[in-house]
Amino acid sequence: MERSKKCLASNTVVFSLCFAVCFVALIHVEIELNAHRKMLQVLNQQREDNIELLNSIGEKTTDPLLHSDSDKENLIQIRHKRHLENINKKTNTSTTINRDDIKKEVQLAMSSLACTVHCPKGIKGRRGRPGQRGSPGKHGPPGPQGPPGPKGVQGDQGPPGPKGDQGPQGPKGDPGESIAAPSVVSPPVSIAVNQTGIASLQCEVKGNPKPQVTWLKQNSTLRADKRIVQSRGGLMITDVTLQDGGMYTCEAKNILGVMTSSATLTVQVAALITQKPSSVIVEEGQNVSLLCKATGQPTPIISWRKAFSHVPKDRTAVVDGKLSIVSVKKEDEGTYACSVKNLLGHDSAVAVLAVLSRLKFTITPPLKVAASEFSNLMLHCAAQGSIRIVWKRASKNLPQTHVVYPNGTLLLKNMATNDAGSYICVAKNSQRSIETTTVVEVMPVSSCSSIKSGSSRSPSGNYMIDPDGEGGVTPFSVYCDMSDKGGVGVTVISHDSESRTHVNSISPGCGSAGCYRKDVRYTGVSTAQLAALTRVSQNCEQFIKFECNSYVVFIEGGSAWWVSRDGTQKSYWGGATGHNKMCACGVTNSCSNGQKCNCYNGGGGWREDSGLLTDKSALPVSQIRLGDLDDSGEEGYHTLGKLKCYGQA
Repeated sequence: MERSKKCLASNTVVFSLCFAVCFVALIHVEIELNAHRKMLQVLNQQREDNIELLNSIGEKTTDPLLHSDSDKENLIQIRHKRHLENINKKTNTSTTINRDDIKKEVQLAMSSLACTVHCPKGIKGRRGRPGQRGSPGKHGPPGPQGPPGPKGVQGDQGPPGPKGDQGPQGPKGDPGESIAAPSVVSPPVSIAVNQTGIASLQCEVKGNPKPQVTWLKQNSTLRADKRIVQSRGGLMITDVTLQDGGMYTCEAKNILGVMTSSATLTVQVAALITQKPSSVIVEEGQNVSLLCKATGQPTPIISWRKAFSHVPKDRTAVVDGKLSIVSVKKEDEGTYACSVKNLLGHDSAVAVLAVLSRLKFTITPPLKVAASEFSNLMLHCAAQGSIRIVWKRASKNLPQTHVVYPNGTLLLKNMATNDAGSYICVAKNSQRSIETTTVVEVMPVSSCSSIKSGSSRSPSGNYMIDPDGEGGVTPFSVYCDMSDKGGVGVTVISHDSESRTHVNSISPGCGSAGCYRKDVRYTGVSTAQLAALTRVSQNCEQFIKFECNSYVVFIEGGSAWWVSRDGTQKSYWGGATGHNKMCACGVTNSCSNGQKCNCYNGGGGWREDSGLLTDKSALPVSQIRLGDLDDSGEEGYHTLGKLKCYGQA
């Protein structure tokens, strides 16, 4: 409710403002109308005064004032006309006075006043209505003729006219020519033309029927070429080239036969080198040739000369443009020029001859050289006239550790047996190479200790050794332990009986002395090779152990032993070398119950006898023999270690 009251109040204010504005505008209009009324009164008064003045002046004047009377009449007529217009409109007033109409009326009234004195120019009245259109005037003279228009489309042809009368018979003609085979009246003539010139060959023929003339080159149809034009038996070739030269044949042909005539076109060309000589590099004492070919017509003359010197006449010859020099010397080195010339021009080209010193070796490696395995070997090689020396190996690559010095020396580092073979030194210059070969033999080392002594940085691993050298046993592969025994280099030989092996009354289940037998086979080596190893080694050893249970008769009782490499029975155990029927504890008096071995026929329980066998003349062990394993509870385990040899004898 309160909102509706506010809206009503605002509407009242707006209405009041609009009313005030309209009221002010009405007052303004009334003021303007009052001003216009006063202006009209003043104008009417001035007009009446002017009329009275004109009347008074008209009575006193004669001819010159006639014009004023006419003006007066015109003014009266204008007024009358306006009055009629107002009558036609039935009323001269309206309920609403328009401001623009009032202005126009005032301007019209002022313009109609006649002044005897100078008056200001009146305001121009509104344009009157157009009058009726007058009658057309007379035609003017005709204008000049315009340009002709485009040609029209041609019409259809009319029908033919009637045939005319036959004319009078003409005079009798000359008798016809008899038929004849072709013949050449004027044959073509051989000509010589310079290159790029124009060649023209003429051939006049006759025959009945008229022969057809065709031109051939080398008895073949002319190729299509815009430079070659045939007309009326003639042949013209423009911009002649060397290829246009040859024999041209004029061929005349009709139904009765063929006739030919030939001529030669010779194209004269300036001398031009078609194959330039190439620069070459040769050694002293070799033969060399420089080839220069040229074309031209007439045939060009080819000559050779040497810059700043003379061609050696006693060792040179020029045949068909080729310069040949035999037994080249250093003084023959230089620049040679080939010149070609004929009547139309000349051409030239140059080539450089470089002469190298003769390639030959000045230092060669020995034909055969021997080196120890794991040692370094240097092979020297040098050559005169070489620009590079390289080394290669027959059928193999060079060892990865090799080094080739700038002076051509080859270094083979830490050589192995597979580095043996033929090594080739190659000396090269820009033209050829020469070779020399040396055979390298690598002598295997005798043991791992010798390897270690030769190269203290040699790592543990597999190596090839040859204990007795050339003529002895075949070199064989061994494992070298370079850290054992203080890093002296230990040769280690494996075998097939290194694992702990169980024996009892079931297996083998025998009771006699040495009834159980275990043969030992060494990996990759023979007994002879092992013997050679032990001979060159300062020390050799092999660990052996037997574990027993219950009453087992052992070494001390003569039931067990081991066999040397040469098949000899050994009745002592590890750690008791040189003591018959004794074990290591017997040597040190540490056996149980004061015996010579821990294993003896003296009670139950597990016992052990073990130690190193060190007699290198007997090693390695080739067989283990055990017995007294037939009763229940009698059992044991035997173990045999690797053969180890070290030091140098």
